[in-house]
Amino acid sequence: MGEFQTVSVFFCVLAGFVLIALFLGARERKRSRETLRKRLRSEFGRPSSKKTSPERYAQIPQYYLHHREGFQVDDITWNDLDMDQLFSRMDSTCSAAGEEYLYYLLRTPAMDAAGLPFTQDQYDFFAAADHEKERLRLQEILAGLGHAGRYSLYDYLDLTLALENRGNFRHYAAAAAPFAAFALMFWNTGAGLLLMLLVFAWNLSSYFKEKAQIAPHFQVFHYILRLLDCAGEIEKAGCPVFSKEMDRIPVLLQDFSAFRRGSSLLLGSTAGGSDPFGIILEYIRILFHLDLIKFNSMLEQLRGRQDQISELLTITGRIDSCISIASWRETLPHSAVPAFFGTDTVPAFPGKDQDPSQADTVPASSETGEDAAFPVTGQSRFFAEGLFHPLLEEPVCNGIRTDRPVLLTGSNASGKSTFLKAAALCALLA
Repeated sequence: MGEFQTVSVFFCVLAGFVLIALFLGARERKRSRETLRKRLRSEFGRPSSKKTSPERYAQIPQYYLHHREGFQVDDITWNDLDMDQLFSRMDSTCSAAGEEYLYYLLRTPAMDAAGLPFTQDQYDFFAAADHEKERLRLQEILAGLGHAGRYSLYDYLDLTLALENRGNFRHYAAAAAPFAAFALMFWNTGAGLLLMLLVFAWNLSSYFKEKAQIAPHFQVFHYILRLLDCAGEIEKAGCPVFSKEMDRIPVLLQDFSAFRRGSSLLLGSTAGGSDPFGIILEYIRILFHLDLIKFNSMLEQLRGRQDQISELLTITGRIDSCISIASWRETLPHSAVPAFFGTDTVPAFPGKDQDPSQADTVPASSETGEDAAFPVTGQSRFFAEGLFHPLLEEPVCNGIRTDRPVLLTGSNASGKSTFLKAAALCALLA
């Protein structure tokens, strides 16, 4: 009877500690969420203060490298136009998916109006003060997705899927051993406690030995689980201007129902290392090998689902990058919605004070004068008023109207290169 009371007191104390940890963890998560929302609200529409390490920046092109097709901005042009600096100025994304998709957009500009990645309604939705609550909720969800360490998910995925299937028998034995030691405590408390310590010592040793071998691959599953949770939360939050993506998410998540089952303990604390309950869960995972068991089962379930993962990354990346661009546009001295014209009609040059989108269009084959239509079918016209270099703090605005090559001359340091770069950047950003 005395031994039973000792064991009871031990577990009552343990239960009390767990309850206190739950309370402190919930309070810490609430505090972290409020801090995040305050920061997101204050940073929207202001120059990006985001700091990206060189190691992480080297991995940002991975989405682009896996999806590049059609016209692309080559490396020489990218460097000549200081596009790395422009990307950093624009990037206020909350997740790795958003970073990589924004980079992809800058490297793969649309060649016609039909190929534009976002509509004006999508930009306006996130920029509108009336939709701040919806935007903050989406940003909060995307911040929960975060990053897969310093590297891109694409760096790991192929290597992980090349692993052989791994058995779980020894891990099941490791998970069952503490319960056997616990049962022994009711018969002989001293022997049970000794066995419990030996079991925990063995489980710790074997856990870290196995974890060291698969640690780089483990990051893949950790991030994919966050991606699936993120996509589910985005679908619940809703976003009317991304209705196609909202309809697609449930279909994709259905393919991962078995993959996600029983994985909640593997995600760790969402409030960082200061969450006491998260620390307790981490020790539970270690002592019972829960994450190693789940890793092996998820490895089998992940095979053949790379396309669905890529599509989910695209959906989350699109929403995140659209919010980032909407924020960046608010930082500019002024901006305009570009007007595009098809190959069957071409714009007459608008008047100096006329909105280019309201310019008249005429058949491309007609010849009606210097300021009318193209004299040759298929030739392009480019005109802009108040054009400026988006990387300058105090830019000088200029205009250009041309349907033929331009020879730009002037004295040294008069701004020729800056103007040419400004014209090229604004054409790409359009």
